[in-house]
Amino acid sequence: MLQARTAVLCADQAGSHSDLAIARVVARDLEGAVEAVTPVLELPPSQRINGILHSVQRVHQAVTRAGLAAEGRDLLAQIEDFTSTPLKALPR
Repeated sequence: MLQARTAVLCADQAGSHSDLAIARVVARDLEGAVEAVTPVLELPPSQRINGILHSVQRVHQAVTRAGLAAEGRDLLAQIEDFTSTPLKALPR
C-alpha cells in the first residue's frame, strides 16, 4: 500500500512539474520549462508510470506547437528518450 501511495505522490508531483513546464513554454521561456521538467526526466524507469509518461508527452507537444522545436531540440530528445523506456518494458 505504501508503494502505491508513493507512486501516486510521485505522479502528482510529475504532473505539477509538467504543467509548470507547459506554462513556461506558453510564455516562451524554454529555459524555465527545462528547469521545471528536469526532475521528472530524472525519474528511474521503475517510476515511469503511464500518467507520468502522458504528462511529459504533453510538454513535448507544447514545445512543438509553440514553434520552439528548433530551440528546444535537446529537451525534445530528452523527453523522447524518457518515454522510450516505460515501466511495463522492464523485467518483473
